[in-house]
Amino acid sequence: MEAARDELPVDDVGGRLMAVSREFRRWSVSHPREFALLFGTPIPGVLTGHADEDGGAASAAGRRFGLVFGQLMARGHAARPMPIRPDDEIEPALRAELERWRQEFPVPVPLGLVRLYLSCWIRLYGIVTMEVFGHLNFALEDPEPLFESELRGLAELLGLSEAYRPPVTAAGR
Repeated sequence: MEAARDELPVDDVGGRLMAVSREFRRWSVSHPREFALLFGTPIPGVLTGHADEDGGAASAAGRRFGLVFGQLMARGHAARPMPIRPDDEIEPALRAELERWRQEFPVPVPLGLVRLYLSCWIRLYGIVTMEVFGHLNFALEDPEPLFESELRGLAELLGLSEAYRPPVTAAGR
């Protein structure tokens, strides 16, 4: 993911987010066992899911994936604020949970950005997980067009519509 990110200029945060998201999908689909270890149901003693506990190599790898996205979102928001909710518009119970988790971010970010990050991660992780585990087979022979549609929606949600560029395919060359 870092290599895909680094192929684009540092100031192209939206393009980097799209490239990293596509690389996350590509890696996940081509490494389903590793994906299941890192992102599937936690195995007691292997992956705790809590950054404040030592979850071993799998936990560290999972955090590394998340850090790539988190750094890009923080950098993008600093350069051009993303559409986020003000703290007082976030439900109190959710606000408390997000505040606790925000302490784990490597740089200070607004609480609304933490919420936006989590919403985007849920959508990205959700569609990739469903594809990796075959849960889209009932409806789709090729999940890539749906993934691309979701990726376009995420770019819009982040206020980065111009960053979405359809992938170049063999048919599109």
